Amino acid sequence: VYGLILTYIVFRFTTKDTTAMGINPNPIEKEFPDLDIKQKIKKVCEALSKKLRDINYETNWSSQDFISLDAEVEMQTRSGNQKQITDLIKALRKSKDRLFLVLGDPGSGKSVALRKLCEDLCDESLKTGKIPIYINLKEWKVDVKWNEDNLPTTEELYNFVKSKVKEFDISA
Repeated sequence: VYGLILTYIVFRFTTKDTTAMGINPNPIEKEFPDLDIKQKIKKVCEALSKKLRDINYETNWSSQDFISLDAEVEMQTRSGNQKQITDLIKALRKSKDRLFLVLGDPGSGKSVALRKLCEDLCDESLKTGKIPIYINLKEWKVDVKWNEDNLPTTEELYNFVKSKVKEFDISA
């Protein structure tokens, strides 16, 4: 009996998904059986990592300079919303939410923290079958300035994100 319990405990904790994005429940290989998906994921992540390195170089930033941000994180619990101060990246990695809003003063480190998180998530991509993307909304250029009467549409946001993702041309 003890051997069975020990086997269960070892199996349960050694096979637990410890990735931040979670393993894709629908293996990509089933959706695209004719593609070498692992190779594609690897190429996309290499292109993304290169872009992130280029941004870091342009902004004169090095990962050696990274200091994790303490953030006030609002978490939804059964008893209501609860605020706590925690490490931003750890909070993002631990959360099961699919959507985050990171607010802060200009220069407070939001973009740097999200680039660092994206780099970390790239390292997990082959295991999870998921690819993180990094898009800075500062790059969203519009023809007509937004105001209360002219807000951006969901379609415009979708097109912007789609155009940024297409920049990762891995066909070469």
